[in-house]
Amino acid sequence: MNNIKIDFINKTLIVTKAFYNEACKFGTEEYDELTTIESKHPDFRIAFRSVRTGKRVPNENKGLTFDFMRRYIKIMDKNNVSTFDSVVAYYKLDLGFTGTRLYIHVKTWFLENYPEYEDMIASAAPRKVTKAAAA
Repeated sequence: MNNIKIDFINKTLIVTKAFYNEACKFGTEEYDELTTIESKHPDFRIAFRSVRTGKRVPNENKGLTFDFMRRYIKIMDKNNVSTFDSVVAYYKLDLGFTGTRLYIHVKTWFLENYPEYEDMIASAAPRKVTKAAAA
């Protein structure tokens, strides 16, 4: 009976896909269990339980877009903006990379050349002056 969760508010029988696949086979224990519950709650619908495996790993480089990389280099290392454009052109035009492949190679280059980009942003950000510090 642990295979089916009953949601009375939404009138839903919640099952896993694996259980449902077995319940579709006539004569199995799952079939008997599901038909018994369905006969008691004929107006309920069947929904699949979402199953998450493992913990989700946060993306360390969230927001690291081509535009961000270009603006970062333009602000923090003005002399290398043309180098960045050359790297993008090399992967895009010379090697024919597009989409995700292009992004991965350019991001790898950026992180190799600017591994401290997050620290530099934090140190360059304007700080709020408090009354105690101003005095």
